[in-house]
Amino acid sequence: MSFESKKAFKITLALEILTFLAILVNIYIQIRQQYNYRFFESKLQTYVELVSTTGQLVSENSDLKRFNDLQRQFYSIYYGKSQLFEGKDMAVKKSIMEFKAKLEKISMNENGIIMDTEYNNLKIAALHLANSCSEELER
Repeated sequence: MSFESKKAFKITLALEILTFLAILVNIYIQIRQQYNYRFFESKLQTYVELVSTTGQLVSENSDLKRFNDLQRQFYSIYYGKSQLFEGKDMAVKKSIMEFKAKLEKISMNENGIIMDTEYNNLKIAALHLANSCSEELER
């Protein structure tokens, strides 16, 4: 084999190796993008469910049974799905903890109606939570 043919062989081999590496990098990037997309979709679904539940909670101030059902649904999301995301989303974590604290302070009168001051605080906390989730999803 002449010097020229050895040189051409080495160049061809190097190009094939670089092509193979480029293909591997491209595959990695595609897999990573799919993972990020699925993660975002899961986060979006959880935040929509969370905001929907808190919105219904602050809208339901006269039906004690419905309120208690929604409260259980909130705690299910709080102790479940939201834990997958809220560690990195500090504003969401703060807002959800604020809402939970306000929810725990809710008291009802003898007719099962939420007291006005506490109800307004809960509504404000629900708005903060919705805004935090929205801002986090925009990032």
